Amino acid sequence: MAKLALHIYRNLGLNCSGVGLSTVHPNCRTKPWNASELVLRKLYSTVDKNKVDVLWYGNNSDTASRDACLRAWISARVAENALPEVRSAKKVDTNILQHRFLDCLGRLVVTIDLLNAAKPTTIENEFDSVEMGDGQQLILQNSRFKTRVRRSNQTSVIMNSSHGGDIVGRAIYAHGRSTNIQVLQGRFRRDVGSVRVVGRDDATFPEVAREQFLLQLLQGKGPPILPVRTDTVEVHPAFSMLNMCQCSVAAAMISPSESLVITHGPPGTGKTTTIAAAVKYWSLQRSPVWIVARSNVAVRNIARSLVSNNVSDFKLIVSKEFYLEWHEDLYARVANHLIRSDDLFSDSVTFERRFNGSRVVLCTLSMLSNPALDEIGVFDLIPVDRLVVDEASQVDTFDFMHLFHKFKRLRKVCFFGDPEQLPPFGQEIAPEMRSIFDIKHLQTTNCLLSQYSVSITSCIG
Repeated sequence: MAKLALHIYRNLGLNCSGVGLSTVHPNCRTKPWNASELVLRKLYSTVDKNKVDVLWYGNNSDTASRDACLRAWISARVAENALPEVRSAKKVDTNILQHRFLDCLGRLVVTIDLLNAAKPTTIENEFDSVEMGDGQQLILQNSRFKTRVRRSNQTSVIMNSSHGGDIVGRAIYAHGRSTNIQVLQGRFRRDVGSVRVVGRDDATFPEVAREQFLLQLLQGKGPPILPVRTDTVEVHPAFSMLNMCQCSVAAAMISPSESLVITHGPPGTGKTTTIAAAVKYWSLQRSPVWIVARSNVAVRNIARSLVSNNVSDFKLIVSKEFYLEWHEDLYARVANHLIRSDDLFSDSVTFERRFNGSRVVLCTLSMLSNPALDEIGVFDLIPVDRLVVDEASQVDTFDFMHLFHKFKRLRKVCFFGDPEQLPPFGQEIAPEMRSIFDIKHLQTTNCLLSQYSVSITSCIG
């Protein structure tokens, strides 16, 4: 509903209010219901969920008008059967925000929709084998991480048989290279020639967090404002090995007077060395700090840099899906610092032992958005007071906006990247995507790392 309201404002110039049906059930804050779940629970207990999901997330231009009418009819029926919840729900209302905020958010949702529309609805899987498992399940052995079949409630797995009959299933479990597929239609004869996934995967953690952020903004719950203080801090002796540029940036990072530090670090200028120096200072002070990047490989590289710069007291959280049987060798040099996500989430009582007192945590932006971290109390143990974002030039500003709203104690944000290299991922599809380096009123405050010892203007918050 939040996205729809912003589209109406952007395209028609009209304010509106309304209720998002996916957010009216008791657990909507942690896991909003999708369309098929709503229909199943509020209309028809025997509905074919896959057909409803195809209606909502498909992209068939030939039936677009009919599909829109069907979605409107289903929404009206669901609302009719959930009137008490709808009447008591907090409304989305564009009247509560100023034009400049609505204009900014409107451009952001256009970017989201362009990226979603460009995602393929059919992906050919590369596999090694398909074998019969227990009951009506098949075990698929994926051969490539990029095309693996992921567990999803919104996609169908189509396996083509050389006998001419298709086997239709749904991926219900994934472990390493193996995916368990529940057979919904067809007969397995051990002669699968091709496998493809049809539909759109379930929303990722950052996508869900982003939707919640928009919803809360349009319900009147704005993000906190980072305070700007005027006190200063002396340069720490630990920075003595840095050149003047690096030292200036590191000093800005640990300074309590500067809430926002944006640093342009071209290749070879010591970006990760500078980050490591500030992290070492925070670690000695027992100050909590989270370091994130868009990709697992980028986070792994930061971990290696910390080790190379004699920073040993940190933990690296990596998802089981990425690590197990796929990329274990990437983490050989930092294995002593690694926490696999399933080990962390499996035991809510003793998870604190896995951090072993470390106050510095590395993970992807997606992992930081994972609600499971909230549920087990990770952020109570290690608050997000300080946040360092590496490779920030590759991240759309919208992808981390929800963090400012979620973490109320956040007082220091440091962005590092090189806008002269890679732009935000997907900008060729959505040209209006912007990284933090593209925000005009922040461009004059950017720090520039240099290979030479020359002075730079201090960053300001």
